[in-house]
Amino acid sequence: MFSDNPSKACIVSLSSEIMASLDNNLALLVGSSASANLSIDDPLLSPLHFTIERTEKGTLLRDADSERGTLVNGRRVKEAWLKDQDQIMAGFTHFIVHLPNVDTPPPPLSPLARYLKHRQPLYALLDAARSPAVLETLERLDIPRVSLFQGRYAQELAAAAPYLVELVEDAPFLETLAEKAWGNSWGVFCVSAMPLEILRRHLRSLLYADTPDGIRFFRFYDPRVLRDFLPVYSLEMAERFFGPVDEFLLEAQNPETLLRFTLGENGVECETIRLGDDGAVGVQSGV
Repeated sequence: MFSDNPSKACIVSLSSEIMASLDNNLALLVGSSASANLSIDDPLLSPLHFTIERTEKGTLLRDADSERGTLVNGRRVKEAWLKDQDQIMAGFTHFIVHLPNVDTPPPPLSPLARYLKHRQPLYALLDAARSPAVLETLERLDIPRVSLFQGRYAQELAAAAPYLVELVEDAPFLETLAEKAWGNSWGVFCVSAMPLEILRRHLRSLLYADTPDGIRFFRFYDPRVLRDFLPVYSLEMAERFFGPVDEFLLEAQNPETLLRFTLGENGVECETIRLGDDGAVGVQSGV
């Protein structure tokens, strides 16, 4: 049996009443294998299903490429920062996390991630052609994504395709993007209430532009391109470009500044957001 309020950090299997301590800087391996630190007799658990590690930054759960996935508070995750009383579901087994009050909280978000987490529903449109690290990061963290290319081009040009990713406000991947993508022109963010597939359909329609020289491929998802084109769009062009998108968020030439583009009555409007340690400060500027 175990205490309802353990004094030490631990994870408890509610079905079997098995408890395992969470020690600082040591990863706890949970699964059905006898080699797991916390071995559970559950036919739906992978041999090594997930890990939990307490670090100086907080308590981090990582799914270990399990066959059926890991849920934290009902949401499937690849990795997640844990809080006291969080509930984990893996296979048939229900776990609860106990963290003492002195446990180190998750690390503070960067100013960019702190700003973006409140812009929901939020998507990232990432350009794999910018760097091999784009696709490597998506694959390493097993981030669900969909290419704007389709058919054979989606496979043949996978290493250079633009990928649409749906973001949630508490996803560790949001901070990863803030650290790696921002300032390196990996892509742009957009806010839209539309489901991913409908938004993808709209964004695909923007991949080709009618120019005086004919139809040309348009890499609008490169922030260096978009921040030059959006301000000169007519109202008619802007309405077509925005479609179901409420906001386009992208880095300025100075990466300490974010540009927030919206569609106003007279055309495109731009708000410049300074990203500082004390939060984001908006400076209104008409475009």
